[in-house]
Amino acid sequence: MKVKLTIHILILVTVILTVLTTINYYQSKQILLLEVMNQAETITANSKSSIEEFLRYIKDISYNISRDYLVEKFLEDYDANIKEKLEEKFLEIYSKLPVIQALRITDLQGQIMVFVREGEVLSKVNNYKGISLSEKDFFKEAVADNSSEIILSNFERGKLPETVNFCPAMVRAVVPIMSNNNKAGYLIVNFWGLKIGQFVSRFKKDTGVAFLVEVNNMNKERNGIFLFHRDKSYEFANQYNTSYYFQNIYGKEMFDKLKDDFGIFKINEDIFAFASVYPYKDKARKWVICNTLYSNYYLSVLEVLKKNLLSIFIVSVFLSLFVSIFFTESFFKPLNEIKLALNAYGKGDFSYKVDEAKMDNELKEIMKNIYEMVSALQKYILEIEERQKKIELLNRLSSIGLLSAGISHELNTPLNSIILLCDILIEESKNDKVNMNDITDIKNEAKRCVSIIRNLKLLDPQNKVHINDVVNIREVIESNILYFKNIFNNLVIESSLVDCNILGNSVLLSQVVFNILLNAIEACDSECRISIKVFEKDNKVCIIIRDKGRGMDEETINNIFVPFYTTKNPQKSMGLGLSLVHKIVSDHNGKIEVKSKKGEWTEFVLRFDKYESFGN
Repeated sequence: MKVKLTIHILILVTVILTVLTTINYYQSKQILLLEVMNQAETITANSKSSIEEFLRYIKDISYNISRDYLVEKFLEDYDANIKEKLEEKFLEIYSKLPVIQALRITDLQGQIMVFVREGEVLSKVNNYKGISLSEKDFFKEAVADNSSEIILSNFERGKLPETVNFCPAMVRAVVPIMSNNNKAGYLIVNFWGLKIGQFVSRFKKDTGVAFLVEVNNMNKERNGIFLFHRDKSYEFANQYNTSYYFQNIYGKEMFDKLKDDFGIFKINEDIFAFASVYPYKDKARKWVICNTLYSNYYLSVLEVLKKNLLSIFIVSVFLSLFVSIFFTESFFKPLNEIKLALNAYGKGDFSYKVDEAKMDNELKEIMKNIYEMVSALQKYILEIEERQKKIELLNRLSSIGLLSAGISHELNTPLNSIILLCDILIEESKNDKVNMNDITDIKNEAKRCVSIIRNLKLLDPQNKVHINDVVNIREVIESNILYFKNIFNNLVIESSLVDCNILGNSVLLSQVVFNILLNAIEACDSECRISIKVFEKDNKVCIIIRDKGRGMDEETINNIFVPFYTTKNPQKSMGLGLSLVHKIVSDHNGKIEVKSKKGEWTEFVLRFDKYESFGN
């Protein structure tokens, strides 16, 4: 028996340790891969948001500069004084906004009239000869566009007229200047592209690589060029006459995937994620932010675990062998004592004690747990007995409630007759000498008896709640809004309420609004925005409460009014709030509907009969 138990324990422990270690390895790998994919998605999304925000920023700058009255005034008559003021203004703008490389004002033919570049006024020189931009692609595109919108040029390295080398990458914003609803010229602002490169590159050298690619279905020379890359020689292949295009390096199949707006997939063991940015007016051109996360960095911990699997297995076998032998030898001696104790406890003899002198510390701990279990069992039996007594008491109270209902039925009629007779006596006493105080006391005492009996009737579990009050729904909702706003600082409630009356119980209706608003607040992660509308339609009073929280799926919506159904922690919610809401609405002959979109919003719609529709 001992040998068999030892062998079985050895085999069992070895198999369990081996299986668990293997499962842990592959599960850890999947979890890490999933985490890497989530990280890649987050980094790519953040880069996209940063670039889009930067593009909006440079457009705003360009628009604000173009709205300066000096710009339009200069283009009307090319006055030299205005030109000088405009150059000073451009210098001031340049000094305050380091993202700007150059500012230019041109006429309709592309001749540069005002030119400030890198802190220098080039158009101020006496013998200045205006440079013509008429042959530049970005200027031709602006001239061909009949709208007054801002146009961004291609992202590329500029080339100064006086140099043979390309300057750092930049993007130009071309703003048509309108005068009397006609174009009078153009404002051209050059922005350094380095900022965009900072948004793209977010990795250390050995963790991954990020780059920016242009997908251009209008210009074959620009389709697939790298706008930013860790290897600088890859950038702007069309300007340097190189073959460093994305499709040539990563393959056409992978380039075809960039046609989508977003994607994430594995390349060998690495994770590749991309997102699209549309800086131009058309959808045929876009920038694609690409991020590659190196698996050999993020999954390096798995390699250590894999190398140690054999060592772990050998150590586990020896440990399990030692433990199994020691356990069987120590366990069988006091096993009979434990068996006798369990038999005694099974028969209800909870006073039985085991001789622990024959046991080691581990079995003493087991016996301690058994004693605690026996003690808990005794306590549980006592609790059951106590609950039984409480149930009997509740049954008695229920009987008292039914009895009180019977008493009410029997005594209300004679007591009301007494009150009626008292009224008659009071009326007759107006001409006789009767003690009015005594008669009044009789009437008051009789009313008091009726009130006492009415309160006794509330003990009847079948008693229905009074719902015949005229309730102003607007007042009920406003009191709840005031209550929640005093508690939650980040709560924003937009309300559109009109005075609408229904027949009901104001306390219960307030409980309906309270529960729905509380659920809406708990469904919001950060700032909580709720809208409430009250209006009349088709002789009905309609209430719409809508939040912008986490929303619900179809299964949750189908079970939301089922008692005890909840998606929250059981310690925080019993799942009775909305089932109570449904019952109260039904008791008021109302209807309730729920609409929701997972991750976005939830809407409750309540409809009650309008008070006026009941007649008198």
